[in-house]
Amino acid sequence: NSMIQFDNTVFEMNPDRVITDIDTPLARVSIIDNYYKDFDAVRHELDKIPYVLTTNNNDDMFDGRKSYVGNMGGTYLPFVKDHAYMVKDIIEYNGELQTEDSLLINCNQMLTDRYIDEYYNPHTDPARSSDTISTVVMLNTSYEESEGLNTYDIAGTQFPLWMKRTELKLNTFIQAKPNRAILFSALLPHGAAFTTSQFREEMRYTQVIFTHLV
Repeated sequence: NSMIQFDNTVFEMNPDRVITDIDTPLARVSIIDNYYKDFDAVRHELDKIPYVLTTNNNDDMFDGRKSYVGNMGGTYLPFVKDHAYMVKDIIEYNGELQTEDSLLINCNQMLTDRYIDEYYNPHTDPARSSDTISTVVMLNTSYEESEGLNTYDIAGTQFPLWMKRTELKLNTFIQAKPNRAILFSALLPHGAAFTTSQFREEMRYTQVIFTHLV
């Protein structure tokens, strides 16, 4: 039997990444383009990790996850330290912070047309306090116009899995691009922007990275 060789060393950030800050009505959001140094290599390694179904998996949406934890058997993920330094610079923070040493990939594919009238899974990220910074890295090789990330203007942390578009006010939309990362406060309500049939035809992959202010 041939063993699957997972090369965790390819998850290295690009020193030539480009950072753009945008001010939304609720909070500042940062866009990082060219996040990974070798995007194709990252994609290749992700194919080797199996899916696990999440509790959100439902009749209208395949909702799965791939994960790999650094520090397993002395391994590591190269982006972790660099990401922490980048967050420190972006939010102009002088204290200590820590990026979680794990590779967490959300995998979604639409099974019906419910996305046309409803937003899927608006949520805030699990935060120990307001001191958690979330990053979403777009890992598909192409995106149609109007596919990306929504942030929402709504109070609270508990939302139904599907919400009528008429009942949820959009704060801002950010267009997805391959190898684009989007950074924001974990307490900002957000979710995937599904507006075309692209992700009925293929799986949508996003990496989520959490950084905690210590």
